[in-house]
Amino acid sequence: MSPVDLAQRDDGYRAAVIPPLVERHVGDAAFYWTQHDRSVHSPLVDLAELRRFDHLLDAHLDGTQVAGETGWQGGLVWTARL
Repeated sequence: MSPVDLAQRDDGYRAAVIPPLVERHVGDAAFYWTQHDRSVHSPLVDLAELRRFDHLLDAHLDGTQVAGETGWQGGLVWTARL
């Protein structure tokens, strides 16, 4: 795989894809998903902190989505780990 690939979406949008960066987005999304999931019922985590996890998770999911197939494949790898 080259250091930079191009992702093409169905709507014609093209984006440069840097595989190590996509891997980071996918790994961080998995981390924030886990943090949010484990913290929902914790008395030590307030609503503001849960919202912070949500915003960080959304940002990393956006980075994964823009990467197209590369992001999708990375997500499948992390799903198998969880």
